[in-house]
Amino acid sequence: MDWDDLLGAGERNAAVTDLVEWACPDSGGGADFQHQRSVFRLNFDAFCSGTGPYEGAFDRVPPLPSGCTLTIKDISGWIASTGAHAQRLALFESNAKKSVLYTDAAKQLLSVSITGSMDVERAAKPLKHSVLIKERAAMSVGKADIALRAGINLHFLQAAKEKLQERR
Repeated sequence: MDWDDLLGAGERNAAVTDLVEWACPDSGGGADFQHQRSVFRLNFDAFCSGTGPYEGAFDRVPPLPSGCTLTIKDISGWIASTGAHAQRLALFESNAKKSVLYTDAAKQLLSVSITGSMDVERAAKPLKHSVLIKERAAMSVGKADIALRAGINLHFLQAAKEKLQERR
């Protein structure tokens, strides 16, 4: 299975462009900025094709049969048996430690910590209590869910706005 099968015909370029824009945001750097994006794209293409620093880094496995359904149990078993995040980071550290793809994207994505349900509840419970107050006791569950979601989105937008203001 390749990119076009997963994304649909012609959508690979848009997905790669989104990745490049995320990893190399436009900082008004002119020629240096464009060069960094070009190098990143070349690194990504080398990773996908198994060439350059990634040559021989991947086992060539046959594609999954058509119509194959993967379950969460299949994926979590595969992740555990192949070394999880530590092994993914080790692949880059040993094959392409200084590649732009690794330093600007893969290292950040593979180092993201997973949030447990208790952490999520700890963040959501105060919002829930501010939505479901005595004065709103007659609010239906659907309306309460919408109000809670709106509150979470407003907190997210406020945090994003503060980050943008810090950069200026």
